Amino acid sequence: MININNLYFIDFIDLIYNKFVNIKTKMLSRKLKKSKQKETLKNMHFKMQQYKQEHFGDKIIGKSQYMTHDNGTFAFRVFIEKNNIKIFKPSPNSQIEDWNNIEIYFNLLVISINNPLKVFFGIHISEYPEKLPDGFGYGNSFLFEIEPTSFKRRYIHVGIEIFLFETPCEIIKYSSILRGSDCPCPYALDSENRAYILEEKISYFWNEKMKDPYVEYIYTNYKKDGEWKQSVMFSKMDVIKIEKRHGF
Repeated sequence: MININNLYFIDFIDLIYNKFVNIKTKMLSRKLKKSKQKETLKNMHFKMQQYKQEHFGDKIIGKSQYMTHDNGTFAFRVFIEKNNIKIFKPSPNSQIEDWNNIEIYFNLLVISINNPLKVFFGIHISEYPEKLPDGFGYGNSFLFEIEPTSFKRRYIHVGIEIFLFETPCEIIKYSSILRGSDCPCPYALDSENRAYILEEKISYFWNEKMKDPYVEYIYTNYKKDGEWKQSVMFSKMDVIKIEKRHGF
């Protein structure tokens, strides 16, 4: 004679076992998915580093192509042909597999700049050049001077994002050192010693006796207790955003 209570108990055990198997299967599935994602990102980063080593230049001769940097990855593709500049971003249809062809991945035109008055290259000057491949960091960001208005000079900055801004006088220096995890830290100086910290969109009058303008800004704004402050010496830049920072 079959004990009905034993059947209930067996059903209960089966239920617990099936739940355990399902949870275990889901955990293994997630682990496998994360593993695949890590491998994809690892391969993608390798391809980016390889691309950085193989594609670089510091002069506009014929055709040149650069990738602006963004914290270990790329933000925009900058294609220069003589006096014409085209800037591309990834299209919504871009696939991870297309990383082996940057032209296919970054194929959506954002802006064209024809006949810029001046081109400033973001060039990384390393303290330890032997640790980096030749040309690493060439074109990690850009500054283009375009036609002025009646009273102001106009510039387009291409870094982790793209924006336009105006200055009361000519920009005479541009620097874009890579710090941390491949993060460009661009700044510009105009003829009146005004410094423009471009990614922060901050300007201030720089004293030549001070440190590097970017470093000076960071040190002045950072307290030992880890809180940020905003000194009265800094002013927010008025910018016109052309393209926001994007993710992959």
